[in-house]
Amino acid sequence: GDFEAQRHWMAVTVSLPPIDWYRETPRNNLTYWGLDYPPLSGWHSRLLGAFLAEVDYEAAEAQSRGVETREVKLFMRAAVLMSDLVVFIPAALGFLKA
Repeated sequence: GDFEAQRHWMAVTVSLPPIDWYRETPRNNLTYWGLDYPPLSGWHSRLLGAFLAEVDYEAAEAQSRGVETREVKLFMRAAVLMSDLVVFIPAALGFLKA
């Protein structure tokens, strides 16, 4: 569920132009984990998707389905940790100082 949705959103945003992220196209089937968060999260997925393409190019293709190789799993876990380090932890520290 969530793993495939996040991986798929990275693939969609890195392999399609932004205008196609939220609309049905031959390469973007919205019924299969269509991107349904605001554009800022789409750009976050695109940034991570650029790195995903370096780890496993096939996993970063918009029409890929169910790619769960060891490398992709490790990348997805690292992406969550790095996102937390960059966004959540500084925000939490700032909140605690206030």
